[in-house]
Amino acid sequence: MGNIYDAVRAKEEELRQHEAQLKLTEMRLNAAEETLQLHTNALEILKDTAIELQQLVVGSLSEIVTNAVQYVIGKDYRFVAEFVERRGTSECDMYLEYNGHRRDILGSTGGGVADVCSFALKVAYLLLSPNERCLILDEVSRHINDVGQRERFAETVLELCRKFDMQIILLTGVDELVEIADKVITLEFVDDHTEARDVVSNYQA
Repeated sequence: MGNIYDAVRAKEEELRQHEAQLKLTEMRLNAAEETLQLHTNALEILKDTAIELQQLVVGSLSEIVTNAVQYVIGKDYRFVAEFVERRGTSECDMYLEYNGHRRDILGSTGGGVADVCSFALKVAYLLLSPNERCLILDEVSRHINDVGQRERFAETVLELCRKFDMQIILLTGVDELVEIADKVITLEFVDDHTEARDVVSNYQA
């Protein structure tokens, strides 16, 4: 009888240990579920915040680019930026709307429009970033062939520089852009190297 009693006591102790382990596991599971819920809630908050930021960025981009394109090109283009989910990540689609139709910026609108969009997007990015407001651009208007459009593009560059206290360094041979510059440095290729020839200051306080 003693052996049977000892065996029962041992089984009871083993059962109590299993019950204690089960309770500990349940507590850990509950804590994990609470942590998971907190993480899920945090992700939802971050997602909502990201959407609000995207909408803010889209609004700023659209306004700056649309105004620039409409003024320079002289047509009722509207720049559109849309954030879409693809393969689990956010991507931004950018295009133009004209007369109710979607137009590809590079393919179906002409190079001049693409130049204006590219310039305006660079300015918008700089305004939205914490970086110093300085841009260095090479042949920024190379595809704008119309004289009136080149003049309006130069006016846009000058207006943005003044309005947002920006510095833009341009490498260009376009007369309209040269005329609005505060300082003009002429570069010439001489004996296999480039030299700065004339430095002219047009700056007016």
